[in-house]
Amino acid sequence: MPLLKTLFLLACFVTSTLIMAVDNWQYSQTPDWVKHTDYDLTTPAPIDHIQNGEFFRLIDDQFRVTIDAQIIKYKRFAVEAVNQKGKTPISQINIEFDPKYQHINLHSLNIIRGSEIINKLKSTKLSVLQREKQLEKQTYNGLITLNALLTDIRVGDVVDYSYSIVGSNPVYDGLFDTRRTFQWSDMIGKQSFRVLWGKQNPLYFNQINGDLELQVNQLGNFTEYSFVIERLAPSIWDSQSPNWYQPYGKAFFSELSTWKEVIEWARPLYQNAVKVSPEVKKIAEEIQEQHASKKAQIAAALRYTQNEIRYLGLQDGLNSHRPVTSEVTLQRRFGDCKAKTILLISLLKALDIESNPVLVDNDDGQVLDQRPVSINSFDHVIVTLELENQRYWLDPTIEYQVGPLDSLYQPDYGFGLILSSDASTLTAFGALNDTSKISVTEQFHIPESVEEPVKFNVSSIYTGVELQGKLSQIDKNGINQITNQYTEYYQRFYPGLTSTEPVSYQLNEEVGKLTVSERYSVSDIWEKQDNDYQIDFYASDISGYLYKPDATKRNAPLSLSYPVNASHTLEVYFEEKDWDFKDSVFEKDTDNFYFKKQISFKDNILKVQFSLQTKRDHVPVEQIETYLVNREIVYDKAYYGILKYGEESTQTSEIENYDFYLWFGIYLLSLMGAWIVAFTLWRFRAKTRPENYDSVLPAISPIKFSLLTIFSLGIYTMYWNYRVWRTLNKKHDLEIIPVLRGIFSIIFYLPLYLSLIDNAEREGEQRKIMPMWAAILLFTVYLAGTFNMFYLDSFGELLYMLVLTLPYLPLVIYINQSNGVETVKSFNSKVSLHFIIFVTFSIPVFSVDLLQKTNLIPATTVVKGNKIKSWDKDYLIKSQLIPNADPIIYFYSDDLFSIRNDGSGFTKNTLFTYWKEGDEMNKASASFSEVKAIEITWAEDDVDNTYLKVIKHDESWLTLTVSAYEGKDKEFIEGLANTSQDMKILLKEYL
Repeated sequence: MPLLKTLFLLACFVTSTLIMAVDNWQYSQTPDWVKHTDYDLTTPAPIDHIQNGEFFRLIDDQFRVTIDAQIIKYKRFAVEAVNQKGKTPISQINIEFDPKYQHINLHSLNIIRGSEIINKLKSTKLSVLQREKQLEKQTYNGLITLNALLTDIRVGDVVDYSYSIVGSNPVYDGLFDTRRTFQWSDMIGKQSFRVLWGKQNPLYFNQINGDLELQVNQLGNFTEYSFVIERLAPSIWDSQSPNWYQPYGKAFFSELSTWKEVIEWARPLYQNAVKVSPEVKKIAEEIQEQHASKKAQIAAALRYTQNEIRYLGLQDGLNSHRPVTSEVTLQRRFGDCKAKTILLISLLKALDIESNPVLVDNDDGQVLDQRPVSINSFDHVIVTLELENQRYWLDPTIEYQVGPLDSLYQPDYGFGLILSSDASTLTAFGALNDTSKISVTEQFHIPESVEEPVKFNVSSIYTGVELQGKLSQIDKNGINQITNQYTEYYQRFYPGLTSTEPVSYQLNEEVGKLTVSERYSVSDIWEKQDNDYQIDFYASDISGYLYKPDATKRNAPLSLSYPVNASHTLEVYFEEKDWDFKDSVFEKDTDNFYFKKQISFKDNILKVQFSLQTKRDHVPVEQIETYLVNREIVYDKAYYGILKYGEESTQTSEIENYDFYLWFGIYLLSLMGAWIVAFTLWRFRAKTRPENYDSVLPAISPIKFSLLTIFSLGIYTMYWNYRVWRTLNKKHDLEIIPVLRGIFSIIFYLPLYLSLIDNAEREGEQRKIMPMWAAILLFTVYLAGTFNMFYLDSFGELLYMLVLTLPYLPLVIYINQSNGVETVKSFNSKVSLHFIIFVTFSIPVFSVDLLQKTNLIPATTVVKGNKIKSWDKDYLIKSQLIPNADPIIYFYSDDLFSIRNDGSGFTKNTLFTYWKEGDEMNKASASFSEVKAIEITWAEDDVDNTYLKVIKHDESWLTLTVSAYEGKDKEFIEGLANTSQDMKILLKEYL
């Protein structure tokens, strides 16, 4: 019966509307008050700035508002078909009106074809249609369309037509309020807008996104307001922007100037409809019997209105803004947002709870405070109330709201107009207590054998708006279809997946929580990787919220899902022991979202927790590039893979170098052993020293002195200084500490020179060592060489080793010519066994160091490109191991002997890396324009490597290896950031 009543009511509604519409149009002359507007027909259409093949050469709007609030709207259009596509839209004219209070006067209908004007007003077929464009939204507005179907339309034709709509909706009580969009995504040839204002009240004009010059003239008893625009550049912005972002230019005309006036107009419409009828009172009493607290009663009243009254709107005429009473709504068991609002307010009144209607807007609500005052600024109404010093916003049109009052989701409309006696302006919704959340837990039970299927369970918990959407999906699609949809979804990741049970769910209405459970079995989940096996797990529920827009170089903000509070947990249970994973935490906190990834491993259970919260509903234009970089980081982090080694697994890339590191370790141990043996033999040989060894200066051949100095890295120089000072101290009782003077030999170089001169004078020798100025010069060179070793890189250490011997050679030569040192010189200069052992095992170390510092073999640290030898660079270019002949800016090779075996670096345009596996050479590169993200894994210490994962737009990637020695990895990255602005943005978080 309720359905039959509804159908009968709708049939009567449609029939009566069509009957009224038949007599609501006529032909008539253009009114005298209309000002004729000329337009250009000769200038070619701007085909690059129009769509659908139609060019509006003229849009003319004129209003006449009399002193008694009679409103006539005159409209004229001239539109040209510039190509085949344009013939279809201009061949039909559709004029909408409400026959309950409006009628149409047709003034003209012409086709302009070149210089010919063809009058089609009386010969064109006219039809009256009721199309109901919002029927799918369960809304009937009663508007009628007068349709004119033109024939013989050709490319180049201009259809010029005009008409008037007489009358206005009586619900406005004669108030005039209109707006005009004057900037479109197409270019308009000419736009004319005019209001003849005959009322005593002032008419207010405002505009947004424009710079119109409003003309005001007095024409008898009317004031004329007008503006004209010609060929205004179109406003084109990127898609996927928030609903409230509409940068079109708009003009507003209204006789209301404050929101208080809008309240005074709208409030009586709702006040007069609120009535506590006997049926309303009965429902309220039942609610009171079942719920003791006020919060519970409010929630129950809201749910009754949401669930017991289906949404359907009859919004013709006065019903567009005036609500029906709760009695009518309860009788019909349907209603629109106004009817539901009145019913909820009536129920709350019966419960002794004061509440008020709130006018809101779905699209412009967030920026409503930046819009001019208008009675047409709203498209929805909800309810608000205050309880215990807290404001609640209640939407009686929302479905599937369960749980206590404080947990109910309310959309953030930005600003609303509360229709209460004490309200005077818009009210901000402020920070809402949004408890909406989705928590997904995926459990994988991994058996020991890779051949066995994996048990895979999913548990998802929904609250708030997430719960509403999921319950709606369940009711709409049914469990079987949802089971199939979920199975198909997971099969994209795991092709061997099958459902073992239908999807099930549990709804806890008391707390407002929905739990959905899924059960699967996955065969062949392990992916073969050579001889090993791998499983990849994806947190797609997280990464999906941060989408990549179609246009990445944007002129409009990017719409972002908000609010989002989502978590995704992977729990992997291993039957096999000996698994091991490092605990770690990764966080990415940006202006637009917060992301966290936490990994833990305990009791043979791997847990990877992902969470994401969005912070606002859009990404500002100036943050798009940063957002995209951060999105790619999250996209890559919303994943986790595990690797199981096969029984015949080949060694990994780290173990492939086992032989090298083994032999290198053996060499280091042998070197240490050789030095110990050499030291031991040296100490045994000391027993055979000449009798005067400790009483004369330590003479030694200059060649052996130099070799010992170089191969001992300067230690022998300290020892020789100690021996000289020790001898001088014994001879002349200098009261010094020879050991300290040996250790700090650089400081005591000049004192040693002067002490040797003094020693020569005391022993009556006439020989001179060298002039004082020469000693000072050599000391300066010695000092500079030492500082070069500490503060300069690469070649500085080699230079120091060579410079270290130079200042002492004059002193060594002088001592060798002293009296009584012949036997000591002969003893010290012999090529003994310990000397041979020491030099033999030291030569490789020194040679490698020398070759590295001269860049003949790879250095142990990052180098600038100009340090690479030309023959190596030519080889890399000819072998196409580096992408082009551009200068290399920074480079590092991890190979010990040749950069031809591996290397990583970058030029001014490209990142590159290459490496040899067996006899096969591999290479990879990415131009800067191909790179969408760079992830850096920093070295844990100075002897480790830093890794740069370069992710390209096609989702492929390459890894650059960079040594952290001496902090050169940071220099490498800073150098890369300085090559271009794009690189600087990608590396911003690491600088």
